[in-house]
Order: sequence, then C-alpha cells, then structure tokens
Amino acid sequence: MRNMKADPNETEHYTEHYVVVFESVHSTLRFETILRGLGLAYQIIPTPRKISADCGLAIRLSPAEWKSLSRTLTQSPPETRPSSLQGVSLRVYRITEEGEPILVTAD
Repeated sequence: MRNMKADPNETEHYTEHYVVVFESVHSTLRFETILRGLGLAYQIIPTPRKISADCGLAIRLSPAEWKSLSRTLTQSPPETRPSSLQGVSLRVYRITEEGEPILVTAD
C-alpha cells in the first residue's frame, strides 16, 4: 500500500465562499432560521481556524447566496427585513481560493 502523505510544498485549494461568524451559538441558530425562511442554501460549519470568533459555529454561503442575502439585508426597507436579526452581531468573510479570510462586513 502506498503512503499518501501530503506534499508540504503543495497548497490546499478552496472554492471561494463566504463565512458568517457570530458571537454565540444562539445567534447562529437565529440566523439559520432567517436563511431557511428566505429559501437560501447554506451549511453550518465549525468556525475556520484562521478566523477569531467567540462562537465555534459559522455559516457557509456560496457567492451567489451571499449576494442574494446581502441585497436582502441592505437594499430592502427596514420594515421588510427579518425582525429576528435585531441584536444579532455578525461578521462576514470572503474565503479566497487560497483559503485566506478577507473581512467583508462587520455589524
């Protein structure tokens, strides 16, 4: 059987995506409810090691889903935005193909 150790010179490749991090598990679950209500696809994931957060859970979104969510949160009138977002503090990072997090927005 061949030894399948990773080449230390080879870099890991990621698909570009967005990660939303929160201050608490409760906030993560509230946000998940919003995403479900909007019909958006997402994954709950462990918070990536390169991102510092108080909560160990994060939500992963594709670029298309983030664009749709961002439009909903920023362009719709306040009275039509999900009320369960009130008091939820979040940060959104774009994860590059090299796996580097870039802060997109902080609330």
